[in-house]
Amino acid sequence: GLNEARSGGFTNIMDEYDNIEVVSQEPTDWQPEKAVAAMENWLVAYPGLNLVYGNSDGLTVPAAQTAQAAGRDDILFTSVDGSDFALEAIKDGTIQSTFLYAPEYSGYWKAFVPMLAALGEPLDEEYLIKGTLVTAENVDPVLQLATDQKENIETFPFDQNLGDIVAEYMSK
Repeated sequence: GLNEARSGGFTNIMDEYDNIEVVSQEPTDWQPEKAVAAMENWLVAYPGLNLVYGNSDGLTVPAAQTAQAAGRDDILFTSVDGSDFALEAIKDGTIQSTFLYAPEYSGYWKAFVPMLAALGEPLDEEYLIKGTLVTAENVDPVLQLATDQKENIETFPFDQNLGDIVAEYMSK
């Protein structure tokens, strides 16, 4: 099915604009092959297509590569996750943006909070990961952040707010 948190939020905002029409939404079951098949269909069905929003970099990047292979480098692609391969795809112009949730950072919190719960520690009511939009303008420091999460996993400041970590990398 469609991911309501990611697709629904996008669709709700697009509905506010009379000059924007969402022509299709297609479930992919998080499978890149299905995203590629959808893109192939859309290239035929919607010759005026000019933007694709994907729910995850693992779907958006293959769809963008499919459009490029068909000679459609005029379509803008935006995504969610901030995976290292998507950051590289921004750098080389395959996609235009992704919303960084920093997969390793998010993974830390998805393990840390249950560990606190298992230890009986008091928990906050909500844990919110505040990501950031990554474009060609800020992709280089974010790529360094992505690299550091992997290469310096023992010293990376996973316990800090992601927005603060990004701001620190942007100021370097």
